[in-house]
Amino acid sequence: MKKVIALMLLSILTSCTTNNKASSVRDTNIKTAKLWVEYLLSNPDEAKNITHNDFTWMWMGNIEMAGKIYTKETFFTEYIGFIAELVPGSFDIKILDYIADETGVALRMKGDGDGRFGDYDNDYLFYFTIKEGQVFSIREYTSDILVATQLYNYKITPPED
Repeated sequence: MKKVIALMLLSILTSCTTNNKASSVRDTNIKTAKLWVEYLLSNPDEAKNITHNDFTWMWMGNIEMAGKIYTKETFFTEYIGFIAELVPGSFDIKILDYIADETGVALRMKGDGDGRFGDYDNDYLFYFTIKEGQVFSIREYTSDILVATQLYNYKITPPED
């Protein structure tokens, strides 16, 4: 009986240690993802420093601008400049909430800015994969309608009967 109790206690203690390690990794992942977003808007070089060398970024929309994969280099040299042209004024983003585990973080955010063709106050979900303590990949989910109308000047028309 004593062996059974000892094994049960050992199992509980091991589980607590594993959960504490997982919780610690999760908390570090949350911090990394939040810092990356903060740095991206204020100091892209710092964001680049916490970006994995094998990083990929993709906007997951359903219009023709979506689906292109950017690497660490092309994200920071091409994509950031491209976005600055589409949203030429100031742009702020606020993190509303998040969920996370040991491998990644999903940040739900609200943006506030001026697109080339009107207000660009979009909602975002960025799904971060974290590897070796750095941002390994991001998939961005946002409104195609706002991207199309406020950044590219597409016109929305009712369907023909």
